[in-house]
Amino acid sequence: MRASIRAWLHDDSRRRLLILLDECDQFFEADAPRFDQTKKLKGLGFDTKDAAKVVFAGLRSVQRFSKLASNGPFGHLAQTPKVIGLLAPQSAAELLVVLMRALGYTFKDLDLVNRVLGYCSYQPFLLQMFGHRLVELMHRKRTRRGAGQLPYEVEVTDIEIVESDAALREGISAAFKDTLSLDHRYDVIAKVLAYHARHDGLEVRLSDTELREECETYWRNGFDQLDTEGFRAYLSEMVGLGIIAPNHDGLGWHFSRSQRPARDRDLARGGGTSAQGRTGL
Repeated sequence: MRASIRAWLHDDSRRRLLILLDECDQFFEADAPRFDQTKKLKGLGFDTKDAAKVVFAGLRSVQRFSKLASNGPFGHLAQTPKVIGLLAPQSAAELLVVLMRALGYTFKDLDLVNRVLGYCSYQPFLLQMFGHRLVELMHRKRTRRGAGQLPYEVEVTDIEIVESDAALREGISAAFKDTLSLDHRYDVIAKVLAYHARHDGLEVRLSDTELREECETYWRNGFDQLDTEGFRAYLSEMVGLGIIAPNHDGLGWHFSRSQRPARDRDLARGGGTSAQGRTGL
């Protein structure tokens, strides 16, 4: 395959090839620890002077291996993996407001937009879920009232109806559980923080050492094989997934603030939302 690609590029200097590989987690896990196949794919860029480029995307393993295998094939793919998870506030607002406006719906005031963004934790997947139900509701409302002048306004009662949708709440809960089920260590780390958030308040912080020791108390076999760097790699993954916030201020790890609006009580019980964040190299 590599020989054919090199020959194809050699025939015309204007040719370029971009190879996008998704769902790479199991690929990397199978290729570890030597990463022979990954090195071959990376070598395409070197052999062709970047006329052929490979981009790897996936969930937790892409980020983890890039951090742990500093001397492996990842060092020259990307210095810092691009984590795709929480949207920036402006981008999240545009995803909601612009698309709703295109369908003829506007929000009565800015507070309603912020309320939806907080409920969905700035997660594109959850904004899609919420927006889908909101559009259906507005269609039904418009049908009952008959044709009127555009745009139609989204009011606070409309937001409240969608928020109370049992299917939506179940979907959010399922998304969070799906994220934690990606790795049992995620589940333990999240539940340790949830326990402290419930008993000591959502502002409680745990240092690397405190969090590691408590996780080992509940599942020693799952954590005693991880060195300090390996454990921090897991924490970084959970930051990318939007579950916890990093220890940049030196005070310790805690639940991400984006998880908190409108659902603090659910989060303290161990519920919440999922970024299903992706990582690219």
